[in-house]
Amino acid sequence: MSSRVGEKGLVEVWHHTRTNLAPLGIRLTLVNDGASSYGRAYRTRSGGFVERSGSRPGDRPERYPTLFEIEVNRNLPLLDRYATLAHELGHLLCGHLGAGPGGSWPDRRSRPFSDEERVTAHARNEVEAESIAYMVLKRLDPDVQMGDYIIGHLGVGQQVPESVALNLTFKAAGLIIEMGAKRLSATKLQKPKK
Repeated sequence: MSSRVGEKGLVEVWHHTRTNLAPLGIRLTLVNDGASSYGRAYRTRSGGFVERSGSRPGDRPERYPTLFEIEVNRNLPLLDRYATLAHELGHLLCGHLGAGPGGSWPDRRSRPFSDEERVTAHARNEVEAESIAYMVLKRLDPDVQMGDYIIGHLGVGQQVPESVALNLTFKAAGLIIEMGAKRLSATKLQKPKK
């Protein structure tokens, strides 16, 4: 992936986004994976708490129950790490792994009964998450180049599934963009999305 966004600006976006994960119950871990592995998101199995520093020096750290885990390959260039984080956040904010804290996003876990339903649900989830990553990166840098990942999940000549929630996808992209711009209050992050 290539971009003209400056390294300093990208470091700042990464920092702000990472800071805003804790109130959503998300623990981010950078892992040592091979070049072909990017990241994954899942419901936590370990419990515990995730912290973020207080907003002013001397403030106590804020603690939140850990609900979700995101792993991102630390061996990727920063832009690819950020794109992966945006993609995995897209899965969470679209409810692919269940509801967010306080109903901040809906539970849209699919419970397919057949192989066809499973394929359709997977395609919906990947189209939503990758569309979010695309919008987030295009806002960061209009000239960013991304691969045709979505086509790989749809297949040649296939339509975007009707179950793709466009409104939710746009809201999720907007929130991720906002998360990268500044530290957000826990109240704003946990506010139920309509």
